[in-house]
Amino acid sequence: MAVVDTTEDALREKALSVVRGIRDVKDKHQSAYEEAISNVSRGQQDRHGDDDKKWREDAADPLMRVMGTALGEYSREYKVDAIMLRDELRSRLSEYQPDPMTHDMLYEHPTNFFVLEGVATDLERMAKMLTSK
Repeated sequence: MAVVDTTEDALREKALSVVRGIRDVKDKHQSAYEEAISNVSRGQQDRHGDDDKKWREDAADPLMRVMGTALGEYSREYKVDAIMLRDELRSRLSEYQPDPMTHDMLYEHPTNFFVLEGVATDLERMAKMLTSK
């Protein structure tokens, strides 16, 4: 993705496209995560004297699998573009102050759905500020 020599309008559109993609990943996998939580909750109600440690390990597995799939998809499909766009947008928006909770490291190593939304929101704010300055 070339971003350095693009016009402001083209850069804005690229950024908003990546934002939509990140949010699609988040929404798709967050639904699966919530379903897995629901299944875990039902499983907890059905337990009768099972070993708590084993049950917790078994319950965490589907949750970690869904989260890992979501974060893996972000990494494969959007991470590099998000980082490149962030850097280019910030170079053009010298007055921009990112949210203190949106550390640059989170673009590279997101940990959960809240972080994915934070990355998308940060990019969206910059893209919309670019055309309004």
